[in-house]
Amino acid sequence: MARDMAEPSFDDWIDQLGLREVRDPHFDKPAYLRKAPFGNLTLSVDIEKEISANLRRGWQHRKGRVQL
Repeated sequence: MARDMAEPSFDDWIDQLGLREVRDPHFDKPAYLRKAPFGNLTLSVDIEKEISANLRRGWQHRKGRVQL
């Protein structure tokens, strides 16, 4: 007896995995990320800015301590 079992749809997968569609201005297609536990979602541009700022602070801190 073969049962007619339909494959889950794309929307079903998104719902089952707890994903959220986001739009990043640097990409033509939507990205799907896990829902943030506290409701905040950081896009890749924001992450890159944060990483750059932290690297800059670290570099400036080391530059001030090291005598060339």
